[in-house]
Amino acid sequence: MLIDENRFGTYGIRFHDTSKKDTANIWSIGLEKQSSTTYDWDGRNRKEEDVYVFQYTLSGKGVIEAEGRLFVLKPGDGFFVHIPGDHRYYLPEYAEGPWIFIYITLFGTEAAACWHAIYEQAGMVVSIPKEKTVIQKLFHLYEQVQREEMTDMYTASARAYEFLMECRRYIYDMDAPRAELPPAILRALDYMASHYYETMGLEDCAQAAGLSKYHFNRKFREYTGLTPSQYITKQRIERAVELLHSTSFSVKEIAAKVGYADANYFHKVFRKYVGASPVELRKGEIIPPMDRLFIH
Repeated sequence: MLIDENRFGTYGIRFHDTSKKDTANIWSIGLEKQSSTTYDWDGRNRKEEDVYVFQYTLSGKGVIEAEGRLFVLKPGDGFFVHIPGDHRYYLPEYAEGPWIFIYITLFGTEAAACWHAIYEQAGMVVSIPKEKTVIQKLFHLYEQVQREEMTDMYTASARAYEFLMECRRYIYDMDAPRAELPPAILRALDYMASHYYETMGLEDCAQAAGLSKYHFNRKFREYTGLTPSQYITKQRIERAVELLHSTSFSVKEIAAKVGYADANYFHKVFRKYVGASPVELRKGEIIPPMDRLFIH
């Protein structure tokens, strides 16, 4: 893989009012090319505390040792580790050529939750195609930092949280029974999952699928059992439930994050699908309580 040398760099991000107890935030981010075996990180000897590294191989090969096992990291492989921790990742002596990778170091309660979710469901190393939204978001985040657009902790926290949610989405979707769906419907589902929080119409979804609006609407309902509008609402409400459970964002903020400019309308739709208001859900005033919701 060829990458412009000017794009390589490593950046630390610090704000005066940042707390390690934040929901999520960025500690550092980088795009690196390592050619020396002096590149060697042992999680047992690092000084950082309660941070989580996601590192994704773009070209070349590296190695991570953990739990008495050795994993060779090839292009498309990513790993998420807790620091401090019983692991070591490095460029081995037998490597042919440089190891090029992009990484992000995060902290906060949601970073911890994401690490545990990935570890429990997918293990230490996860294979992710580069074109997937989670990797594209990581590149976009890196570019924002490089352009010095991460000017306050609130922006950084929001971007960190978005990235973590894409990580969790990818892991949760890994086992979804989607192989039998036509490629056009899969393209539409990927588009809707990545843009659910934006203003989106039937024409946008049909274009992503590569079909006419009429043909797409009919095929989508045939294969999913939902109209495109119902599916988008499903995505938004399911994500709203996650945010209500795992963050301290206000209901109005959550409404905006999942694509509702009108908080009152969000409240109405939420109650229709969940059977309770967002506030009632957050306070645990519904029986049985829930921290995730699946709408089918």
